[in-house]
Amino acid sequence: MKKTLHIDGMYCAHCAGMINIQMYALEGVKDVKVSIGDKTAVLTLDRDIDEFDLKNAVRKAGYTLISID
Repeated sequence: MKKTLHIDGMYCAHCAGMINIQMYALEGVKDVKVSIGDKTAVLTLDRDIDEFDLKNAVRKAGYTLISID
């Protein structure tokens, strides 16, 4: 299963690294691909993760979750 997170505030490799750290901390995340240009993080999951948990992880990284596809 894949989810695309649209994230506001990412501008550099450090930003991508912070998102990676928080996403991999969530149980069920198998892979994360962050695109600074697109301001997205594409997650590959082995189980569904609640949107609240995703939003909270993005917030902990210091950014704002705009939407999830």
